[in-house]
Amino acid sequence: MPVAKPFHRNFRGIADGPNSGYSSLAYILDRDYARDAEHYVRALTLIQDDLRSIFEYVEPSAECMSAYSFRIHSLFMRTCIEIEANFKVILAENNCSAAAGN
Repeated sequence: MPVAKPFHRNFRGIADGPNSGYSSLAYILDRDYARDAEHYVRALTLIQDDLRSIFEYVEPSAECMSAYSFRIHSLFMRTCIEIEANFKVILAENNCSAAAGN
């Protein structure tokens, strides 16, 4: 089933084939792909850096599943907020809206 239109902010890898020499990175860097994409990428890198920082003190293992700190709580909250922000902008840029009555 062919895609009728390009969907913004949805990355689809380029399948290997005879004409697949075009870089998939160029697709993401295209200004029509996403508006203000650098803001969302910056937020992702900050979350990744904070997670690495937490892993300096708390080993990511089954023994540490009960570990708790305000930094871990803060990281969970920021991650959820960023996911929500990304979902909202993906839906908005693809002209999706809530169904009537929901």
